[in-house]
This record gives sequence, structure tokens and C-alpha cells, in this order.
Amino acid sequence: FPERLAIESGRPVLMVPNQGGFDDPPQHAVIAWNGSRESARAGFDALALFDRSVRYTILVIDDEESDERQLLSAERLVAALQRHDVTTALVHKSAADRSIGKAICAEAEALGGDLLVMGAYGHSRFREFVFGGATRHVTHHMTLPTLLSH
Repeated sequence: FPERLAIESGRPVLMVPNQGGFDDPPQHAVIAWNGSRESARAGFDALALFDRSVRYTILVIDDEESDERQLLSAERLVAALQRHDVTTALVHKSAADRSIGKAICAEAEALGGDLLVMGAYGHSRFREFVFGGATRHVTHHMTLPTLLSH
């Protein structure tokens, strides 16, 4: 249902895990970056929704589909966010033997993020249903509040 809201509403959707306490506004948002239109939308939706005191980490996960353009676009996002006077860092990690979804969840936690920001369904929903995908994994296994945009 939340994934469908993100796709069909044209608005960002904030999902909160069933367990844990999330009383305070986020202080450290981790943006899962793959260079897609959806991830760009998610990053700037977060910027519009939250206070400028929030620190952002742009997380790039390398897998077999990654290329140099993904990292270059992440560097451009860092520069754009810094122009908005936002503290921003870039972290580049390998997926190793993990799926992209598992890597995103693990790295966001390891970075100490208290909000995950990501584009929803950069691939078709059918492809993600058949082969799995980052959006599907994160929405089913999230441990942090997650802002989805499509």
C-alpha cells in the first residue's frame, strides 16, 4: 500500500517501521542514490520537508549495473545540496554479495542515519515483483523511517 501511494499520489510518502521509537525529527538522512529521476526527486523532497539542520549522506551502492555516471551524478547532488547550506557527505560502497536493498538497509544503519530517503520503483513494478528490487526489500525490511518518492 505505501509503495502504491508513492507511485500514484505524486507526493512523497513517509513510512515508519512498526517497531522502535521515532519521536524526534530526523537529524541524519541517508539518501540512497542511483542517479535516477526517482532518487533525485526523493532527495529534493527531503530537502523541502525537513529543517536545514538535518545532515545528509548520499549513499551510492555499486553493483553490476553501476557505472561512472552514477557516482558523478551523486557528486553533483552533493554540490547542489551544499548550495542550500546543508551539511552533505558522499559515501560510496560496494554491494559485495548483498542485494542492493540489503546493502541500503545495512549501510544506512551503519552510517547512523535516522531517516532513509529513496526513490520508489526506478525499475518497473513488474520487474521488481519478478526479480525483487531495492524498493520492495526496503519497504518489507526497514528499520528506519523511510521517505519514498516516485
